[in-house]
Amino acid sequence: MFNRFRKLLKNLGEICSLNFNEILSRLEIIKRIEHDTQSKIITFYKNSKNRETTGMIDEESFNNIQLALDQIGDYDPVTLVLHSTGGQTIAGFKIADLLKKRQGPVQAIIPEEALSAATLIALSTQKIIMLNKSKVGPVEPQLFYGNEYVSSLDLLESVDPVIQSKGQRAINQAKEHLKILCGDLMPKTKLKKLTDRVLLTDSKHPSHASPIYQGELAQLGIPVISDHDLNVSALHSLYKKHSFTELDPSIIIEYTKDPIQNIETTENAENKLENCPSCGFFLIENDEGKTCPSCGLSY
Repeated sequence: MFNRFRKLLKNLGEICSLNFNEILSRLEIIKRIEHDTQSKIITFYKNSKNRETTGMIDEESFNNIQLALDQIGDYDPVTLVLHSTGGQTIAGFKIADLLKKRQGPVQAIIPEEALSAATLIALSTQKIIMLNKSKVGPVEPQLFYGNEYVSSLDLLESVDPVIQSKGQRAINQAKEHLKILCGDLMPKTKLKKLTDRVLLTDSKHPSHASPIYQGELAQLGIPVISDHDLNVSALHSLYKKHSFTELDPSIIIEYTKDPIQNIETTENAENKLENCPSCGFFLIENDEGKTCPSCGLSY
């Protein structure tokens, strides 16, 4: 039955120019991660081929995350696999508030980077899991000024006191939002250090291009652990190699609709997994044989 379904998807893929084998492979790995974490997985990935927005977090991203959460029980644990260069600060705060208000626990896994507005989303979770060299980054609230979005920090340099006031107001609002997101996790002294570091209001980090790695994030008081999960790494490789187009959304959000109590997915299959002789990742079986999702070799 499954093979017939796979063949049907493959035929549809040829008609629609979509690689359904890649989608099936990603969903297989998502189910394995669900089994390992005993939580529902939502992947939130930038489309690297959409050059105009480069993974822009926007109002549509908020709507899609809300839709995904609506498919999951209010008390079910959720794991967000997050990879984005950021986007609109307001949309980032809205998604963060949505996750913060969930009844069930929420954690984030960052395979590589969750920058700017994506940092806000990560900070709203109860635990952040970071792979080797994963990073988050500073947030600069943006204001529409002079027919373009401008950093509120840049507005502070204006000679016009009204414009300065607008920039300062945006920064103060962002600080209050961060206090709401993280205030229950740490004492006030650490909270101030965190907000100053993330919003670049300390004198040590004046540049937006100043990443925050897991060591510094832990020192700032955020619950973060280091992990190197082969399933997450394989999933990350598949997303980065996936045939997204410029017509696809700037953020690709995927999840399964299986109830959490049915996450037995590949418990039996895991005992039969074979590792790739070249890189050590597990092999995925398809119609042509077995393929490594990491290095792409077939066997």
